[in-house]
Amino acid sequence: MSSITYVTAFIDINQNTQNKSIDWRFDHFCDLARSGINLCVYIDTKWFDRLQTIANIYPNVKIMKMVNLQDTFVSKTCSQIKYTLPSVRNEEKDTADYMMLINSKYEFTKDAIQQNVWNTTHFAWIDFSIFYIFKNKELSAAGLRSLSNDKLASKFFAIPGCWNKQTTNSPQSVNWRFCGGFFIGDKNSVMDFCELCERKFPEYIRSMKCLSWEVNFWAWLETMHKWSPTWYSADHNDRILYVPASFYATQLNKNASFKKTTYSYPKIDSIYDPYTPSSAAYLRFKDQHILNTRFINYRLSDSGHYTFNHPEQLIITKNMRSILHPDTFEPQKHAEMQDKTVHLQKTQYPDDNMCKIYGLEDIRLYEYNDKVRFIATNRNYSPHINVNRMIVGDYDVESMAYLNCRVVEPPQYTWCEKNWIPLVKANDKANDKANDKAKDNDKDKAYDKDKDKANDNDNDKANDNDKDEEYFIYKWSPMEIGQIDPTNNTLRIVKTHMNTVNVPDFRRVRGSTVFIELEVRSQEGLERNELEWNEDTSRSSMTKPQRRAHSAVEGSLVGVVHFSEEKSPREYFHILVTLDKDTFCPIRYSRTFCFQKVGIEFCTGFCIKDNRYVFWISSMDREPEMISIDMEDLPLCNVF
Repeated sequence: MSSITYVTAFIDINQNTQNKSIDWRFDHFCDLARSGINLCVYIDTKWFDRLQTIANIYPNVKIMKMVNLQDTFVSKTCSQIKYTLPSVRNEEKDTADYMMLINSKYEFTKDAIQQNVWNTTHFAWIDFSIFYIFKNKELSAAGLRSLSNDKLASKFFAIPGCWNKQTTNSPQSVNWRFCGGFFIGDKNSVMDFCELCERKFPEYIRSMKCLSWEVNFWAWLETMHKWSPTWYSADHNDRILYVPASFYATQLNKNASFKKTTYSYPKIDSIYDPYTPSSAAYLRFKDQHILNTRFINYRLSDSGHYTFNHPEQLIITKNMRSILHPDTFEPQKHAEMQDKTVHLQKTQYPDDNMCKIYGLEDIRLYEYNDKVRFIATNRNYSPHINVNRMIVGDYDVESMAYLNCRVVEPPQYTWCEKNWIPLVKANDKANDKANDKAKDNDKDKAYDKDKDKANDNDNDKANDNDKDEEYFIYKWSPMEIGQIDPTNNTLRIVKTHMNTVNVPDFRRVRGSTVFIELEVRSQEGLERNELEWNEDTSRSSMTKPQRRAHSAVEGSLVGVVHFSEEKSPREYFHILVTLDKDTFCPIRYSRTFCFQKVGIEFCTGFCIKDNRYVFWISSMDREPEMISIDMEDLPLCNVF
């Protein structure tokens, strides 16, 4: 069920040019109607019949009362006050009628809230022909639908804008502090805004003696009357709909099933300050539960800025291997990984320069050909000065060594590479051969040395032909998956999936954890997933077997991805994603979520245990914790 009513209006003020005719305006409104969102539309008497024709096609379009411009509160107010028009304006477009019309947006929105024909908790204003500004109409329509289906914050008012807050409020030229074509909030917050506009509009006209744009009026409210909406940076394009994720992200610690465990680590000493434990990567390898925890020598302030402990402001990463208890996942054994075992050529910097970042950062662990492997971000072994590159190699759990390391170049030159996520396609024939060979060896131990050599040679040949296939997710929109070319250690893109392109938020998604096989959900979880699907009207055309097939995700791969928004401090958000086990094509994804609060939360470790998702996270790049939640509380309710 949708949570948002979108309000819009069309009143003909005879501004129909060759480029923006009546047909042009209604064509773009049809794009809006086709999105399927709940619309309340105010129309003048002249064009009521045309809108009725559209409403007959799209049941999500609700025609409200017919309104002519002279009937609006703004028009009646202006008729009683002497005013001028701005001195810097488009005289053909920015007429008195146009200024009165755009200043009436709050009036239409207020009426829609009072009637609430869609029985929603949130309301948004959206311009009638807004689709003409979008470069990717399909993605913008998907964004509107996604907002409608999300569980939004109970109290907020968000509005996009182009400019930072201005110190002056001249009505004589347009002030793009706000974009004007869109705003959104909960019912009460939007109503408060509408009533504020109604109270203060006459005062604004009298004090300014000028009928200006609605965005100028709103900027005046912000500076003169302490109106304080949540402003977000945008422009007159698709970004106008990029509502901050904090207003639609689920917070996992609000679920009753949420649990967390804080680990105690031994110290890694430094001649300056002790290293601090941060993000952790998890791998179950045979009967071992392995955790690699990153230790850092810096600290993030509450605003997200770096505080350096090193006198030369070097960022240094160390890593610690831990073995977890199989039942409690509490660390039992700790040992520091040995950086000296990397055995790669260090980057040669000029005499007047030096590398500022050292160590293997953001390690992810994975199994490949019966070995523990790692991939990490690194600067001091990069072939290029001040450029991040990825390093892959073997992770020796017993000797704490990094073995067979190599630097991997990206498909095209970039200055910063991070968050490549490994994918391994297991070769079942190789596994079967290995098992059969082990059984044969158990039956007969009496081999001579020559036979041992022959068998070893045969095994080597079999391994060459039957190796697991190693891939890496390089990008997410479109999804690009590559393999390492052994001739030049460069990632070569071999698979591309386009079904992420028109999914909101995936334009900015990056990899977080490795992907693991998704275990069977409980019947209760399947039923809850199916219920959520049945409530989604955009999928109502699917048959029940189709919906159940989408809910039954056993055998696919599941992992965590993330994206961030530039705030102070930066805000990180996460999404669960499932992939087809054979093709790695994205299948489904969860709602956007944070773990404990909106802010800097990293997650590089993930598994499933006893029908619970388990995450290893850090907050503010420190305070590592193990988080877990029932799988049913984070359903994979969306389909790519």
